[in-house]
Amino acid sequence: DDFIYTEHLTTVAIILPRGTEQDFLKCYETLHENVVPMSARKFQGLDDKDGNSLWRIVLFRSAAEGFKKQCRERRFVVRDFEYSEENYKKLKAQREQLEDSVRRQHELVRGLYQAAWSDAMVAWMHIKAMR
Repeated sequence: DDFIYTEHLTTVAIILPRGTEQDFLKCYETLHENVVPMSARKFQGLDDKDGNSLWRIVLFRSAAEGFKKQCRERRFVVRDFEYSEENYKKLKAQREQLEDSVRRQHELVRGLYQAAWSDAMVAWMHIKAMR
């Protein structure tokens, strides 16, 4: 829904520095012709620690390079990104598999530490009792 790729339309991802959002919203439609009006959308929850935010713009494929050039001149960072449902599903499956592996290893290590802690405490009490 956020990324539109058709024969004539494309989506461009833009990283805006802190404090430049209002300037960008005022001028993005006029940076280049063939920009879809009111197509700017901010991705919520993706702000970094420096306050940079991620936005997307929909425009005609023919206008993409000119728009990117105008954005760079105004110090907006443009990134090429191609959304793929298949790659997203692969990444999600890979992440779930990795989380499961980490969970199993965590349980194994926790069991080992509990046994080691118990043995260490018994040995310590034995040393204390011998003194």
